[in-house]
Amino acid sequence: MAILGQSLSAQDKGAIGIIKKAERQTKSRIGVEIRRCRDDSLFVSNRGNEQFCPASLVKLVTSASILRLKGPEMPFYTKVGIDGKIRKGILDGNLIIKGGGDPSLASNYLPTDSGRFAYALVDAMKQWGIKEITGDIIIDASAFDREGVNESWLDEDKGNYFGAGVYGFNINDNRIDVILATGQAGSEARILRIEPPHPEVRWENRIKVIRRGKDTAGCYGEGLNLKRTLTGVLPTNIASYRLKTDLPDPALYGAAWAKGLLSAAGTLCQGESRASYQAVPITQELLIYESLPLDSLVRVMNFRSLNHFAEAFVKQLAPLASKNHRGNTTERGLSVVQNYWASQTGLQHTDISLSDGSGLSRRNHFSPNALSQILIDMISRGDLVTASFMNSLPLAGREGTVKSFMKDEAIEAYLKSGSMRGILGYAGYVRFQGEWYSVVLIGNDFSSSTPVRRAFSDFLLSFFSSAASTKEARPREK
Repeated sequence: MAILGQSLSAQDKGAIGIIKKAERQTKSRIGVEIRRCRDDSLFVSNRGNEQFCPASLVKLVTSASILRLKGPEMPFYTKVGIDGKIRKGILDGNLIIKGGGDPSLASNYLPTDSGRFAYALVDAMKQWGIKEITGDIIIDASAFDREGVNESWLDEDKGNYFGAGVYGFNINDNRIDVILATGQAGSEARILRIEPPHPEVRWENRIKVIRRGKDTAGCYGEGLNLKRTLTGVLPTNIASYRLKTDLPDPALYGAAWAKGLLSAAGTLCQGESRASYQAVPITQELLIYESLPLDSLVRVMNFRSLNHFAEAFVKQLAPLASKNHRGNTTERGLSVVQNYWASQTGLQHTDISLSDGSGLSRRNHFSPNALSQILIDMISRGDLVTASFMNSLPLAGREGTVKSFMKDEAIEAYLKSGSMRGILGYAGYVRFQGEWYSVVLIGNDFSSSTPVRRAFSDFLLSFFSSAASTKEARPREK
C-alpha cells in the first residue's frame, strides 16, 4: 500500500500501518482507495486493481445505474383494468392488476406510503361505480421473468426474507412472517400464526427446541414453489418469536389480498383470485398507480440495504438492453449496467463482474478502483442525479446500516456498507476541510469482522486527521 505523493507524513504512515497490521492479524485481503473528487487525484490505493467480493456495495452500482438511466423522478407504474363491461354497477368480466415490478407496494420500509395502493384500488372501484365483479381478480406479473430468485444465491439464503424473489408484481416486501413459540427442550417449536395469512403456502416445521445454544431458525424454499420448510433450533420457553421468510408467489398472494380488500370495502367478488405470468389483455384501464419517485426508493434501499429493491431496479433496466437479449431478466439488466459503465468510464466486464443487483451473490467481483471510478463519475456532474445519489447514502455514526460505524467520531462520511460471512466493506464519500473524497474499503477472507471494522475506522480517522486537502497526489490515475 502507498499514499501517493512526494513524501509521507506521520499520519500517512500511521494509516498505512493500520491496514497492513490488520491484513497480517486477520490473514485477509484489504482493498483501499481514496480519491479527491474535484480533480480525480488518487491519494491511497492498496490492492486497488485486485478483484474483491463486495457484498452490498453492489447496491452503489445499481443505484448509480438506475438513477442515471431512468432519472430520479421516474416512478414504477401499476395498472388496474378490466376485460369486460361495466353495467349498472356490475363488472361483467375480470379485474386485472398489471404489475410493473414496483418493489414498494405495501412496503414495511415506507410506513407513510404503505397503504396508498390499497386506498387507490378501493377508490377506483368507487369512482367507476363497481359494486360487483362476476369474473376473477387476476394479478398480471408478466413485466419481469418468472425466475425471481437468482440461481447464484446460496441455498441457505433462499427462503429467507433477504433472499426473496422479485417478480413483475411484488407486495409487502415479498415477505411473510412466521410467529413461533417454544416449550421444553426436545420438543418442536409451535407455529402460532402467519403474518400476513397466506393459505396457499404449505409449511413444514422442523424447528427443534434446545436447552441452550445459538438461535439458528431459518426457512428454506425457492421462488414460486408454495412449500416452505422451517429448520434449525430455538431456545426453550419463548412466548413469541418472529421468523422473517420470503413470500412465495407474491402475485398469487396479491390476488387473494386484493379480493379480500375489495370484499371488505363492499364489492361483491364472485370469481377466483389467481396469478398470471403471461400478459393478460386489458380492454379498459381504470387506474394507473405511481410509486414514489426513484430517488425516494433508492434512498430507502441504501439506508436499509434492501435486496429486493435492488433486484427490481436491475430488472427495470432490462428493456434498455440490446436485441441480443430477450426478456426482462436479471442477466439482461446487468448487461445494461456493465455496458453503460464501460461507455462512461472505460470499465470492462473484467473490471466489474456482476451476477445480481443486490450483492447477495458471492459471484460478484470488482476492484476498489472500479468502484472509485463510478463514485467519481457520479459526483462529477453536479446535477439532480448527483444530488439524489449522494442523498441516498447514510451518514456514518448516525443513520441507516452505518449507524454504529464510527459512532461519536468527528468525521463526515456518507457511506454504504456491505457485509457477509468473510466480507466487509464501506464505500461512498467523505467531506473534509471543504473537499469531497471518494472512499472505498473492502475486506475479504477473514474469520472475524470485528478487527477489520476497527481497522477501517482507525484508518479513516488517521488519514483524515492530517491536512488532506494539502497532500500532494498523483493526478488522475486510472
